[in-house]
Amino acid sequence: MAENNNDILRQGFLEVSQVAKRLGVSASTIYRMIDEGLLPAIRIRKTIKIPTVAVNECLQRQIERL
Repeated sequence: MAENNNDILRQGFLEVSQVAKRLGVSASTIYRMIDEGLLPAIRIRKTIKIPTVAVNECLQRQIERL
């Protein structure tokens, strides 16, 4: 588990708008994905941050469905 946490910290975090742009969807879609548990996120004051590794894993899952 600690190794996975190190991966998350090393790869950093993205904001909702960055994830939306990367995935080609709206910010509201990203908020919905967070609410549904499809994307993990943390709140730092008023900003929501999403681990880059989680975005990459989400993309990988979608690619595997093709």
